[in-house]
Amino acid sequence: MRPPKNNREVSKFLGMTGWYQKFIPRFADICEPLYQLKKKGAKFNWSKEELDSFDKIKRTLTKGPVLQLPNFSEQFNLFTDASGVGISAVLQQNQKSIAFVSRTLNKAERNYTVTERECLAVIWALNKFKTYFGPLPVKVITDHAALTKLTNGKNLSSRMLRWALKLSEFNIEWEHRPGVQNVVADLLSRNPVDSIEGSQISCAALRALTINSREQFIREQREDPELGHIYRYLEYPDDGSFNATVREGWSQDFKLINGLLFYAKYFFTLGEPRVYITGSLRKDIMKEFHDLPLAGHLGKRKTYLKLRDTGYFPFMRKYIFEYVSTCDRCEKFNYKNALPAGRLMPIVSKYPNEIVTLDLLGPYPASRPERYKFISVISDHFTKWCELIPLRKASAQAIANALFDNCIARYGAPISLIRDNGPQFISDVFEHLSHRVDIKHMKTVTYRPQANLTERVNRNLVQMVASFVEENHETWDQFLHEFPFTLRTAVN
Repeated sequence: MRPPKNNREVSKFLGMTGWYQKFIPRFADICEPLYQLKKKGAKFNWSKEELDSFDKIKRTLTKGPVLQLPNFSEQFNLFTDASGVGISAVLQQNQKSIAFVSRTLNKAERNYTVTERECLAVIWALNKFKTYFGPLPVKVITDHAALTKLTNGKNLSSRMLRWALKLSEFNIEWEHRPGVQNVVADLLSRNPVDSIEGSQISCAALRALTINSREQFIREQREDPELGHIYRYLEYPDDGSFNATVREGWSQDFKLINGLLFYAKYFFTLGEPRVYITGSLRKDIMKEFHDLPLAGHLGKRKTYLKLRDTGYFPFMRKYIFEYVSTCDRCEKFNYKNALPAGRLMPIVSKYPNEIVTLDLLGPYPASRPERYKFISVISDHFTKWCELIPLRKASAQAIANALFDNCIARYGAPISLIRDNGPQFISDVFEHLSHRVDIKHMKTVTYRPQANLTERVNRNLVQMVASFVEENHETWDQFLHEFPFTLRTAVN
């Protein structure tokens, strides 16, 4: 947030921070220089003393006990607001803030109607904070009453229909609250933080795409036969040699940020612009996102969804699907997902570490030099996070130690543990461990291993091991550091 430029903005800032004064020690002392500017007839004089007071309040707001950690058993409240220049949101629980966000509107968004700007604020905030509440209920509090009727779907523009569909992904309870009662989000929207620096965006995109030479990438984009003309137009917009299609059509969907060409058509709904991948680099990118051990030869859909968040090129989905369909290793080792529908009722978890699943893979040929023969597979039912632990023997004690060291000691004890009826899992060792850390055991039905989510992880893992081991079956364990990364970052 920038410093105030007049007495009116000082009053707005103090009004917003005053809402949290009971959480800030010595609030009145800190704000004294700013209160002097509110006195009748006081001239606006922004000196070092006022700046220090302003900065100290901002620092205090980002420290405990003002910002609290989320409690996943309590209601999340999301306050949103939009002005003519920006949008903002505050995530709270029990009137204590968890996080603040705000940003400026671009030129096109400033032409939106009031309802569209308010809806954009909600969509953007939900995408920003979805890691906090996921499928949990969240109350969205807005000062725009029309948003509470948005899900009716009547007389909506195409843009609003898309956003209404996006909102249906979340478990939302709407509440209308006038702007005078929604002071925090209202003020942040009128003092938005500028968008992320172009250098940060471009560097993050290049790291995600494992591209080392920025200069080479810029050169490839400028000379690309498909969209190089758009790059050159954005680089020299005053050049009159470009036709109207480039000036008014394609160029509206792209941005040039620090010399890199980004596809930004859905930037403010998806959250990040996507770097344009030239034709000369697409095969190298596909090797990184599909062929290497960190990619794991996953299927067409997961490979596409993973690359879609970072990169863009025309007909990308078709290109990726054809690439994966013609992959020799995938053809040899990947199963076809054409199983008949069954009567299985899925077990639903509501938050991370509520339900953890455990299974054992093996025996495999003894690896060299470690002599591992088994893999203990641990999965979180909600997040799909997995841990792969190689074992030399499949004893109950070895599996229990692996579970405690790699799951319980790191993330805490889960509420429930799902495992099959193997002799190791129904032994006294596991009974003692569950009693010690208060874990509820849930056994799968005999001869029905599908009830254990880890079986799906096992299937992916077996495919990946088969794809990379080739002739030497004693080296299967050397990829167990890369495979968890592949499974954790796959889009589920």
